[in-house]
Amino acid sequence: MRRGNGLPGKIVLLVLTLLLVRVSTARAHAVFISSNPAPNAILRESPEELVIRFSEPVVPAFSSVTVLNRAGQAVEAGALQTANANGTALSVTLPPLPGGTYLVTWQVLSSVDSHATSGSFSFAVGVSRLSAGAGEVSVRAQSPTPLTAGARGLHLAGLSLLLGMFVFRLGVWRPAMTALSGAEAGDLPGAVWRGGLRAGFAGLAL
Repeated sequence: MRRGNGLPGKIVLLVLTLLLVRVSTARAHAVFISSNPAPNAILRESPEELVIRFSEPVVPAFSSVTVLNRAGQAVEAGALQTANANGTALSVTLPPLPGGTYLVTWQVLSSVDSHATSGSFSFAVGVSRLSAGAGEVSVRAQSPTPLTAGARGLHLAGLSLLLGMFVFRLGVWRPAMTALSGAEAGDLPGAVWRGGLRAGFAGLAL
């Protein structure tokens, strides 16, 4: 009597692992972690640059950071750049800022799940306190655009196709070839049927 090779269990484990990775990725967002200047910071001197750090890598080309003065006018900041090796921080250089309260607004696109998040915070330069109305960090998650949603869909479709090919090879093709090349050639239809069921259940899990 042949011993089971544990293939169904391996297939189920593979499917569950990929599903968990996919679900955790789909729930991820580029969340604000910290900044320099920090939210609600009161500085004696004008900062030379502004750095914002996020929980996951972002795409600079589809992100923006704006610094507004109390009159609502945008400060002439430098070009937006990636500030660290893993792409989770963005920076802009700042001109000398006159005394007052400044509002930072940002919008970033995650390179992990293609979701956009935006938010704002304030800091002050050369004053004793923030202007009235300057509050804590505000963060908002936005639905993906049709373009980013389409790219995300293609990514998931490619993952499903790759997984399906892998499951077919392990669950259908390999058992069928084993039956064909061995003394179990008469059991070839049964091997294909059992393999098809395995692949079918794996497909339902997707």
